[in-house]
Formats: sequence, C-alpha cells, structure tokens
Amino acid sequence: MKRSFCFLILFLTLNCKYLTTEAQKIEKTLPNMSAEELFKKGNEAMEAKKYKIAKLYFKFIYENFPSSPYAVDALIKTATSSYLDGGWEELLDAKQKFGDFYNRYPQNENAEYALYMQGIISLKLKEKPTRDQINTMAALSYFNRYIQIYPQGKYIEEVYEGIEECNNNLALKELEVAKFYFKRKAYKGALQRLDFIVKTYPNFKEMFRVYFYYSKIYEILGDLEKKDYYYKKYEETLDILGKKL
Repeated sequence: MKRSFCFLILFLTLNCKYLTTEAQKIEKTLPNMSAEELFKKGNEAMEAKKYKIAKLYFKFIYENFPSSPYAVDALIKTATSSYLDGGWEELLDAKQKFGDFYNRYPQNENAEYALYMQGIISLKLKEKPTRDQINTMAALSYFNRYIQIYPQGKYIEEVYEGIEECNNNLALKELEVAKFYFKRKAYKGALQRLDFIVKTYPNFKEMFRVYFYYSKIYEILGDLEKKDYYYKKYEETLDILGKKL
C-alpha cells in the first residue's frame, strides 16, 4: 500500500514537471504565431485533453489579439479549458472568465452557455451544510437569471436540476441550524427552522430527518399526539426512500 502511494506521488510529480516544461517551451513560441495558428493549436490541445496547454494558446489570443476575429471565441475557450482542467483554483478562474465573457458579450451566441456555466461552477464550489451557503445562493441567482432570459434555452433542464440541488443544499443548511437549536434545548427556534424547511423546500430529499426532529421535539414537550403524527410521517417517508436514519 505504501509503495503504491509513493509510486502515485512520483507519477504525479513527474507528470506535473513534464507539463510545466512543455508549457514553458510553448510559451516561447507564442509570440511567433498568428491568432489563427494559436487558435488551431488551442483546439488541438483541447481535443487531446491538454487543458492547461490549450489555455495558454487561447489566453494569449484574447490578451494580445483583442481585435482578432478569434478573440471572442478564445475567451470562452479559455474559461472552458480552466473548467475542464479541474481543481479549486481552476474553477475560480473559469467562473471569472465566464462572467467576463457574459458581461462583455451578452448578445453573443455563447452568452447563454457562459451564464449557465457560472451557475454550474458556483454549485461545484458549494459549501458544506454547516457553513454559510454563499456559492449555493450565487448558483441559484445565476440559474434564476437564466430562466428569465432563456426560458426555452438549450440548458433549461439542467438549470432546473441545478435549482433543485441548490434548494436541497439550502434545506440542509436550515436543518443544521435546527439541530443546533435542538442540542441546546432551544426547541422553539428548532421548530421554527423545521417549519421553514417544510414550507420553503417541500421537495427536500431528506425530509424524513425533518419529521424525525419534529417527533423528538414534541415528545420532549409532552405533545404525544404530534409526536406520533410526525413519527408516522418519518416512517412513511423512510419507506418511500428506502432509507434508515
């Protein structure tokens, strides 16, 4: 196991070194190429899934050939290269580039894609349920804007799916707050949070947990009728989901 791990580290180190060396060689050739040649090379690198290399070509175009007919497409491809490359920093860079594209070229045919991707990336950057849902809220904002502007857009199904995931994340956050109040015996505050989840996020995928805490709280408060009511809903929801707490 230890040997395999060491081999993996060595492989990643050598691969990273190779990519760095390759990138350095390519960077020296960039000033000698035309925008058309750079764009062709960038597309070839994309097809080969060498996203860091592709980004070098496309970024050089929009930074050094702003009036070129390839400049606009180079910017969106730079953003896509960063996104496909993966990694936290790359996702942040991709989101910034997609935002830059959308703000500069709102009437471009790729503006729809740029807006959609800002939502997708924000969702990928989502926080844990115990943290403030800054990126989740950002994703929800992008998706809602997409629906307003492109109600029949090509990504509309994915956008609705993204909204559902956003709402689920927000419901999880509210549930964490309810659990916080429950542990501190602040039952009124816990019930208010549970009520909010039921009213605001009726399609919450883990609603059985909400019913479970309802039941526990009402049992503690001595309201056995409500305790039994919510425990029954808890069991019914578990039967539907096939889950156990």
